[in-house]
Amino acid sequence: MKKISHYITLKFISLVLISLILVMTSIQIASMLKIKSDVLKIQTLWDEVQVEQSEKLRLENAIRTFLGFGGMIHKLKNAILSDNIDPLDSIKSDIHSVETIIHLYLSFQLSNAERYALNDIATVVKKYQQKVDKLPSLFKQNVPRHKLDQFMRINDKPALRGLAILAQYNRHVVNRRGSDHSIHADKFFLLTDLVAQLGYGGLIHHIKNLELRADSYYAIESQNKIDEIRVTLKKFHHMPLTLKEEKALSSLMHTTNFYQTLLNNLKQPIDKQNIISQITMQRSDDDALKALQVLHQHIEVELKGKIFEVGEKIHSIQSSINTLIKLIIFLSIGTLLFFTYIMFKKVIIPLQNVTASMVLLARQRHKKEIHFTGKQIFEIKQMIRSIRIFKKNEVKRRHTEKSLTKMNNTTLQQLNEIKELQNRSEQKTEQALSLANHLIELQKSAEFDRNNALENQRRVNTILNTVNDAIITTDNEGVITSINTATEVMLGYREPELLGKNITLLMPSDIAEKHPQIIRECNEKENHQVQKSSREQVIKRADGSTFPVEIFLGQSEFNNEVTFTAVIRDITQRKKDEEAIQHLVLTDPLTNLANRRHFNQELKRSMQGKNRLKLSVGLLMIDLDNFKPINDTYGHNIGDKVLQRVSSRLQNITRNVDLIARLGGDEFAIILNSVNDKFDPVPPAQKIIDTLSKPMNIDGQMIKIGTTVGISVSPQDAVSLEDFINHADKALYKAKSLGKGQYFSYQDLADDEK
Repeated sequence: MKKISHYITLKFISLVLISLILVMTSIQIASMLKIKSDVLKIQTLWDEVQVEQSEKLRLENAIRTFLGFGGMIHKLKNAILSDNIDPLDSIKSDIHSVETIIHLYLSFQLSNAERYALNDIATVVKKYQQKVDKLPSLFKQNVPRHKLDQFMRINDKPALRGLAILAQYNRHVVNRRGSDHSIHADKFFLLTDLVAQLGYGGLIHHIKNLELRADSYYAIESQNKIDEIRVTLKKFHHMPLTLKEEKALSSLMHTTNFYQTLLNNLKQPIDKQNIISQITMQRSDDDALKALQVLHQHIEVELKGKIFEVGEKIHSIQSSINTLIKLIIFLSIGTLLFFTYIMFKKVIIPLQNVTASMVLLARQRHKKEIHFTGKQIFEIKQMIRSIRIFKKNEVKRRHTEKSLTKMNNTTLQQLNEIKELQNRSEQKTEQALSLANHLIELQKSAEFDRNNALENQRRVNTILNTVNDAIITTDNEGVITSINTATEVMLGYREPELLGKNITLLMPSDIAEKHPQIIRECNEKENHQVQKSSREQVIKRADGSTFPVEIFLGQSEFNNEVTFTAVIRDITQRKKDEEAIQHLVLTDPLTNLANRRHFNQELKRSMQGKNRLKLSVGLLMIDLDNFKPINDTYGHNIGDKVLQRVSSRLQNITRNVDLIARLGGDEFAIILNSVNDKFDPVPPAQKIIDTLSKPMNIDGQMIKIGTTVGISVSPQDAVSLEDFINHADKALYKAKSLGKGQYFSYQDLADDEK
């Protein structure tokens, strides 16, 4: 123990404490890194759960299921084909389920497009419900199958377009969460695609219509859906699959191949007898439905597994945190106790003894000795030894000090006598020198002030000649007294041409006429103060051209003379940049038409202005027909050129007082100013339809599109901006539901449709 304590020093104690702190810090860092890793895993798993838990995506899938394969449309077609009225209750139940899901969907925060899409779906489902309610009486009358099918024919395009819009928005929301998607999220998307490709508007829907109507159009659409299903199934096979999932996909492929065989064996031309003999063969619809159910169940199982894994990770983190807290508490208490013992035993108590001895020394008491043991710290031992040596030296110093004091007193007395003689002889010399020094200092001070003034003048001139802004000073009458180099460069004048001239030489005539009055007002103000602020103005160069500037005006007074100083900055480029930015903010970059922001501002301005003049404003909402197949067939480059050609044609047939805007995609709008009654927008709408229906030669490709127009007039149809746009959209949807290539006015809508 004695050998160990011999080596204990303050440095050793410090190193031990630092080592303990480093150990504790390392443990904490390692624990935090472990917790961070677990939290990252939890975050990844939870992101996957959130992707698959997206309620809007599930509701969209549920709507497709109740409408499509195995749902309302499927059961309705089978009931007509089999002359069986039994499935009608199940069909009504599916219709009620779809209405309930749509009502739940509408409770979310949705965009206008999503709400319109859901309203379109609900409208189509309502029409089906009205038809289904009348089916029992038709079945009782033994109405032929083709007449039942004709009675049940409803335009499904609004509902299919609505489902497409919902799918687009749902995938856009999921994609915004990041570029890293889980395998399970892709499975869920692919399952949704399969339900859409097989169900409502998909393969089975077209097959049933082909069997009922013997129209080759449905055979072509069925073939297209088969190709899409095969692509989706191929994507499924690139993912990790269970054995049951592989069997389910094989069953779906078998169903697809079965319908492919039926389509390949169809005779041309198609007749109903031929279809019935081909399509009423072995049906594998039930197997396909079971396969879809198996895929859905497995995705749900994987989701529950991830949720369980999240719970396990959270439990692990909680255990790690509890263990870490206990370890930190234990190490902290142990370190504190050890440090307290060392400090009191080895440092504080010995230092108290040394301090007491030093106090005695300070009081000139040298008899008490200081003892130390072998267990004391090395530095404290050194302090005790030093105090002992100090005591011995102090006694010797005191004896020496007494003898030196006597010698110093004698020497000081002699020095004082010598200094007194020197002082007397030096007094006169100092008086003469002080006068000479005073004269020299006065000369130096005058020379320094003169040089300093010259240097300040040179520095000011250098600064004024190096700045890019023009600086002009005038007297209180506006006469130019000085300019800098930048003024000559900016205005094209030389200095002699401006000095002594009135500042109105640089002003346009309209501003120059007001300048004398401004000068008089400034001179009449108390203390001759002007507001030190900037203002924009136009000034004139030597060649007579004008340009915009920003002027900072200041005023000063020296020796009762007023001086005006103008700092002039050329803002020509800034004005151009502001105009360019304003153009970019309000213009669609592809077509150079007004964008949605510009459209909303101009429409609001037109409504307010025409309301004061008691005039009307017309609004045409334009949607291109058959534009998406152009992008799919020829590519987006051709599609962009088609949009540019459309904008050019619209500009050629529109008045200068009207505004054309591209709202996005293939949607355009035109604001018709000074409309007298509701019939005024009709000729422009028909002219737009006729003009855009003409073929276009785009890079050697003859492309033909059409357009549909919705018409609304304010204030007859709407007073607010939002209602005005919504009413035009409703008229556009109505026109599309009646068929492409025509217009429809909001005032012609039925009351229940408004």
